[in-house]
Amino acid sequence: MHDSYLFKRISDSLVDMCEENGVKKITFVEINVHYSSRINSKNLQDFLIAEIPTLVDENTKVVVEVVDSIEDSSALILAVEGYKD
Repeated sequence: MHDSYLFKRISDSLVDMCEENGVKKITFVEINVHYSSRINSKNLQDFLIAEIPTLVDENTKVVVEVVDSIEDSSALILAVEGYKD
């Protein structure tokens, strides 16, 4: 259940970051998640395509690294790349 909440928080954070920086399409995103999470690159990309298709599509590279150095039920957005056009 906590992964559903985390998926949504990641999506909302990406939208906020893109709005603040004028990014129209994300080409690359790198995220760390806690090792207890079931989030991976594929299911996060699928979620983001469904949730924010104007920012993320099948060409967006999504990298998820599982770590134990962050709190459970949290994620750390390490990098977001995109274009403003």
